[in-house]
This record gives sequence, C-alpha cells and structure tokens, in this order.
Amino acid sequence: MDIFYPEVETFIPFPLITIITILIILFVIYYLTIYKTELLIKFLKIEKYFGNEKIESNNVSISKFTQIGILISSVIILVFNLPNFIKDLITYLSAKDAYQQSLTYIFLGSGITSLLALILLIFSDKISLTLTKK
Repeated sequence: MDIFYPEVETFIPFPLITIITILIILFVIYYLTIYKTELLIKFLKIEKYFGNEKIESNNVSISKFTQIGILISSVIILVFNLPNFIKDLITYLSAKDAYQQSLTYIFLGSGITSLLALILLIFSDKISLTLTKK
C-alpha cells in the first residue's frame, strides 16, 4: 500500500509537465518581448511615455538581449529551485528504502530543473545565438 498516492495506479510525471509548461511560457514571453513589442506596448498602454524620441546609438544586438533574458530567467529558476532541490535531496537520503521509490520522482524533478537552469546559465551565449539565427 502506497501512503503517498493511495489508490493511484498510474503516475503522471508532474515535474516533467511543470518543466514543459515553464518552457512554453518562457518561449511565449521571449517571442512577445523580442518580436512583438508593439503588442506589449499597446497592451500595457505605455506608448505615451516614450514620446517621439528615437534612440540612435543602439549597438546592442538582439542576441545579447536574448542572452540577458536567458541569464535572468535561469538565475531566477535556480534561486527559487535550489533550496527545494537541497530539501528533496536530504529527504530522499534520509527516507527508508520502502519510501525512497515514491520520493524518487520528486527528487528527480527538482534535480532536473536545477540542472536545466545551470545548463541555461552556462550555455546562454550559444543558446541565444541559436534562437536569434535567421
């Protein structure tokens, strides 16, 4: 008898669904902020704050903006997920053998999320170049 999920015979990998949902949301945010800024400006009703001033010396490429976005997102994910990963690791290692199997998915979910955040942090330049390639 499973005490964590009684009467449940199938298991939906919740961390996988969470990661996919977060990636879809981040991709939509990326697409809106990089390619459809006029939609955001109209939605937030901030066009009156910009006026008619033009920024002439904009030498920053779109890949640098994308890299900054990836860095900020990965740092936020890592900061919020690292304590959960440490807590899940301690819980997993301190659990008895009978309960470790049910804690495996929780531990793996937080571990994979932390690992993906580290990968995004380390390879943000290559990922941003790939995303902005035309």
